[in-house]
Amino acid sequence: MKIIFKKERISGRIRVRKGACLPKMAMENFISKYHLYAEAQGLSSKTISHTSRCVRFFDTFMGGIQDVSQVTADDLRRFIVALRQKPVISGKKEQSGKHLSGTSINTYVRAIKSFWNWLLANNIITVNPLNDVATPKKPKKLPKIISDNELDQIMKYIKSTDDDRLYAMFYLFLDTGIRLSELAGIKINDINHNNRSLIVYGKGEKQRQVYLDKECELAISRYEIFLRPEPKHEDILFLSRDGYPLTPNRIQKTLELAGKKAGLKQRLSAHKLRHTYATLSLKNGGNLEYIRRTLGHNDIKTTQIYLELSDSDIEEAHNRFSPLSNLQKKINGMKSGK
Repeated sequence: MKIIFKKERISGRIRVRKGACLPKMAMENFISKYHLYAEAQGLSSKTISHTSRCVRFFDTFMGGIQDVSQVTADDLRRFIVALRQKPVISGKKEQSGKHLSGTSINTYVRAIKSFWNWLLANNIITVNPLNDVATPKKPKKLPKIISDNELDQIMKYIKSTDDDRLYAMFYLFLDTGIRLSELAGIKINDINHNNRSLIVYGKGEKQRQVYLDKECELAISRYEIFLRPEPKHEDILFLSRDGYPLTPNRIQKTLELAGKKAGLKQRLSAHKLRHTYATLSLKNGGNLEYIRRTLGHNDIKTTQIYLELSDSDIEEAHNRFSPLSNLQKKINGMKSGK
């Protein structure tokens, strides 16, 4: 997905004069310094790359920022308006009628404001006017999960394949809710078979411990003993047939293919299994703090989305807890002499 901003005049100010060659080195220098800072802080490469990309989009929209201290709150507001109006570009084609989602706009604005806060913290600017701009709210969406019937489908298919690697990966995703990148990075020494636990390295190399169901631990052991090849380099748990670490992309494609072969109508992904783990854990009696810690969320507000109930959840809860229904059951029980 790309966003393309044309060179244009906005609110009487020419962003890029035709034929002009505006210096970009200053902003690129700031971005390079931010990279160094973020890496030293242990931020993930994905976060660093996303923030830099968003700042460059903003810089392009502004026609080349020559003095970061002159950027105003209204500049960011105009950028938000432009984001809402710009069509989504897929490849080289403009997607008719499709615009950037509210979630995407939210991430762009948060990244730019974060970068300007970094400028402020490093005394590159003396005030941050962008903090006066309200960040557009994300539209509320219920996490997409895999239903019980679909889980049954995929589990039956995986058992029929005798693929211990796929079996272990699927069980790990469903039993722990770990991220795709976290599973790809598991090393042999991270697993404690004695107390069925696993050390996970999350975003920013933040470490946490998760525990494994007996079946999950057995699935890992079977793969480790009978199928795992001799590693070529790092002692990573999940390897390709020739002994090289599986990439997150390869793992995701393996899940998608398994989902298709199992007859799932929706795409099977590690992220949906993560949502499924959290949702089912809450349904089965897990509290929010437990879910937060196992998922590796820093802020419990991020975890609270799993408290949202779908229509089917509400219907099921009503059938179980309806005062009238339960009263009728009690009366009928008394009549039958129970």
